[in-house]
Amino acid sequence: MRTTAGLGLLLLLGSCATSDTSLSEHRAEPVLLERDAGETIPWLSRVPDRENDHESGDAFLSRTDGMSTMDRQEAAVREILSGNIPESLRELAPLTLESGDGATLTVWVMRDYLAIGGEGTSIRMPLSLPSARQIAREWGLYLPTPPLVDAIYEQSDLKLVPEPMPPTAEMRSNAYYKRHQASIEEQRNGRAANGLLAGHKKDLVVSTRLDARPDRVAIYGWHWEEGDPIQPLSLVHEASYEDYSHGVRLIHPYGQLNGEWVPLVTLLDDPSWNRELSGEASLDWERLSWRD
Repeated sequence: MRTTAGLGLLLLLGSCATSDTSLSEHRAEPVLLERDAGETIPWLSRVPDRENDHESGDAFLSRTDGMSTMDRQEAAVREILSGNIPESLRELAPLTLESGDGATLTVWVMRDYLAIGGEGTSIRMPLSLPSARQIAREWGLYLPTPPLVDAIYEQSDLKLVPEPMPPTAEMRSNAYYKRHQASIEEQRNGRAANGLLAGHKKDLVVSTRLDARPDRVAIYGWHWEEGDPIQPLSLVHEASYEDYSHGVRLIHPYGQLNGEWVPLVTLLDDPSWNRELSGEASLDWERLSWRD
């Protein structure tokens, strides 16, 4: 049920203009769900409900086994956009950042990486940059930045330990995806069922480095327990590349600054918030998240 506050926020988000009118329809529209204590949180209203006949992650891997990489990516995007994702991904988790002058900013992030299937039957699906951008664009969300990936790890409810697999030609196969999913769930062992998880994948991220190399994908993260990432920011792979270690976690484009909703991009010119949000000058967050 939408509350008055929820409708107010929907109007706020819908009224914001963009420099590219062709993208103006791609604005996140979270329904604010009221908790017992009056707390409200963003809910992904653009994502269709998962239907009973949607396939499991294992069924998706079986169906797409033997497909070309491009065909498999297209199939994955169709499943995700159709709403075939775990319910826990629909309710975003709060991430609290603090500036040097004591101001607080709440950023809303997906609790885990994009996956195909239902709760307990899903597969975390590696996506290419074009695939990730298509989903982000349709849902009005952003890809994360390296500082936000660090913050997600630091504030996660459960920090999983990276489990690298041998870097063979099979690392882009469905068999590898299934094995890595199983190793993650074995380590997780049912913990933090609705919590914020981190440490189990590298993130597709945005960076101004992509302006010079638009044909590449930016990868960062996969943190060890001491907080150091296995993968420093890298653009070594082509944009179409994905492997078992890659994950896509999306970010809501609006945050709450001292309780007031603001577009995150408006804070990038503030040095104190830029450091927390991107650490880079002239980051076009929307363009890098949405456009190929």
